[in-house]
Amino acid sequence: MLNLSRKNVEKIIFILCSVVLFCVLLLNIPALWGWFRYGMSVFMPVLLGLAVSFVMTPLSSRIEWTLQRPRRKLGYRGMRHKWARILSTTAAFLIVVAIIALLVVIIIPEVSAAITSLRDTLPNVLNMVLDWIAWIAADLGIEVDFSKLRGVEIINAFDYVVDIFSVDSSISNLFGGVMGVATSVVGGLFTFAMGVIIGFRLILQREAVNRFFRRSINALFSESAAKKIFGFATLTTRAFRNFLVGQLTEALVLGVMCLVGMTIFRLPYAGAIAAVVGFGAIIPIFGAWMAGIIGFLLTLSVSPIQGVFFIIFLAGLQTLDGNFVYPRVVGNSMELPGLLVFLAVLIGGDIAGFAGMLLGVPFCSIGYTIINSAIDNRLAVKKELKKKTQTSEEETNKGKIK
Repeated sequence: MLNLSRKNVEKIIFILCSVVLFCVLLLNIPALWGWFRYGMSVFMPVLLGLAVSFVMTPLSSRIEWTLQRPRRKLGYRGMRHKWARILSTTAAFLIVVAIIALLVVIIIPEVSAAITSLRDTLPNVLNMVLDWIAWIAADLGIEVDFSKLRGVEIINAFDYVVDIFSVDSSISNLFGGVMGVATSVVGGLFTFAMGVIIGFRLILQREAVNRFFRRSINALFSESAAKKIFGFATLTTRAFRNFLVGQLTEALVLGVMCLVGMTIFRLPYAGAIAAVVGFGAIIPIFGAWMAGIIGFLLTLSVSPIQGVFFIIFLAGLQTLDGNFVYPRVVGNSMELPGLLVFLAVLIGGDIAGFAGMLLGVPFCSIGYTIINSAIDNRLAVKKELKKKTQTSEEETNKGKIK
């Protein structure tokens, strides 16, 4: 017989309301997606500010600790907390801006010159390869016609790419549709500026913000639920921060090694290629090799032999980095098996492109840690239950003997 107590009636009503709400949401997915995109556009400065704060806080904290640390031998007592926080945050932002500006100054001129050189040399290289293939095919008695593949379309494509890196051409193309482009550019710059300002303020007042959220969660949830929320937040922060610090360190080390090696072997465009390889190393597994393709094309513009030698050099560099440098510099900070890292990058890239490849590993690390923790807890419960059962059986057997 059905027990229609008040508690059961409330459960039934809750289940029915949940089913109805789910059906309504399912039937209005396009409208919900539109509202979601609108909400994302409204709160984009806040989300960008949170991202900036998260990325910049480790560097700012390190500079702040250095400024506040007393040095008795030099007669320095350490800077006051307020001024150390302001100076450290400002210095962190200036360092990042300087690094980005340096990379832009190094990469763009060399890439532009390399593409121009590649435009001039690649058709000849392609013709040599096609002649070689045609010669082999003729020896095998096969007739091939490569007349449609020779030169013209490739030159047109490279002219377009060179125009992209040409300042004069870019400006002239921009003014062709200036009113349409200006709105989106100004809007994007405003959103970015607001995000940076919000991130700057969050770093300055991070203790107050953290205290507010902790008090709010403790007020809204039970003690056990609040404990789980804090644990999940700590796990998420640690996973993303370990990934960020580890990959940036790895990118810096790999970029410097690439620059030194290319300089020693006198390979062309060492600065630009090392910067591209270092930037690509932020994406685990695939990033450095995608950057290696760009480096191969750049060195190919000077000499096909140097292009092949660059691939051999990069393969050796990746082997050295993966077996000796990466484990010591980054360690096992993500606590993920290599297969899961590979799958996380592959699936993340398929779902969300570049952002998915970048964020797939920390999300996978969070899930892997949660599942491992649940398995450990389950095994601990089983072990405790087995121990209690053995103790009860031993007591029963002792009672029978007596």
